[in-house]
Amino acid sequence: MGSTAPHRDRTHSLLSAGALVFISTTILNAGGFAFNAVASRVLGVTQYGALYALVSVYMIAITPIVVFSPVIAKYAAEFHTLHDEGHTRGLLGRLVVVFGGLAAVYALVGFVYPDPIAAYLHVGRWEVAIVGLCAAVAILSAAARGVAQGLHAFRTYSVSVAGEGIARIAFLLLLVPLLTPLTAMIAFGLGLLAGAIAVTMPLIARFRGVSPLPFTADLRRVFQAVAASGSLAVAMSFIGFIDVVIVKNAFGESQSGLYSAAAWCGKLVLYLVSFLPPVLIPLVTRRHALGDGTRATLWAALIFIGVISSSGVVALQFFGSNVLHVLVGAGYDGAASMLPKYAAAMALLSATNTIGSYGLATNRVSFALPLFSATLLVIIALFCYHPSLAAVIDVLVAGNVLMILSTAAPLAWEGSKK
Repeated sequence: MGSTAPHRDRTHSLLSAGALVFISTTILNAGGFAFNAVASRVLGVTQYGALYALVSVYMIAITPIVVFSPVIAKYAAEFHTLHDEGHTRGLLGRLVVVFGGLAAVYALVGFVYPDPIAAYLHVGRWEVAIVGLCAAVAILSAAARGVAQGLHAFRTYSVSVAGEGIARIAFLLLLVPLLTPLTAMIAFGLGLLAGAIAVTMPLIARFRGVSPLPFTADLRRVFQAVAASGSLAVAMSFIGFIDVVIVKNAFGESQSGLYSAAAWCGKLVLYLVSFLPPVLIPLVTRRHALGDGTRATLWAALIFIGVISSSGVVALQFFGSNVLHVLVGAGYDGAASMLPKYAAAMALLSATNTIGSYGLATNRVSFALPLFSATLLVIIALFCYHPSLAAVIDVLVAGNVLMILSTAAPLAWEGSKK
């Protein structure tokens, strides 16, 4: 199928590829923590709550590309295994049309119809418009990163990820004298733009002389992959951020600011292991396509998550105030009591994402409906029951236990029958 020209990229092991992506995601996360450390101090508790609510809306808005990124990486990995440059080029062309159009819709909606979101969050319409632009850039960038993942072009992927983190804090520092939630979101968007340029330019150069072959796929396989990826995307995008949006609407500005600080700092355990799924999907896809064993790779990833996450939860239990002082400032001490439980919820969420990514890579998608159903129940519970900030976090913890069981149990059952 297609060209069989030798491919220059070497195959990365989980260790080497993981190290490269880990470094870049660490830089991205460090840039994110620096971004929030500066913004929280300059803006203060009330305005910082508005900023983090806007970022949360952005994270929810990009759910469509979060759905398709693993699928893109999976197909690019399959073409890469077959040294099929022509169909990879065809895949790129299809992505430009589909996600370029979606990006245009996001930008248009952000500028033409921002008022409902602005009213719900109690923010300005221009702030929502910038969120739309940020989502548009992120959609194109994430599609290109999915292709880079599948090609095992982890260096290009890593430069893009690290560049986004560095540019984000650099632009924020330039705008400090004028800092508001609006200008902070502009800096956020400029960081996204830098990362998008860093991943798209090498891909353009690499495939400039390659003749595209029509991208065709088994619709049944595509539907199954999208269903599985979609359930993961909804879980990560909504369960990781919908609580912040609900709190911003339902509680006062001060409480919203404290909760935003707890949510951001509690996600430390999630960000520390965020490099695993981007590496896991192409590597497991390749091993599965070649008929090699894959379970040892999954267990290695889960053990790593367990060690890092449990260490993070313990650290936040005993040194939560210190972490808050470093990451967001001394004005957020009221968030310290929320940190350990929130971090535990995020640790469970990271395990769910890793297990689901493994299932997607091995064409085991029986978890899709159970996970989606569990996620929907958690979202409904959060909207219906939030008498206090502590109660919101309790729902998150219980919900994430349900979600990890809904993911792991179907995969274990499916695996036992093979």
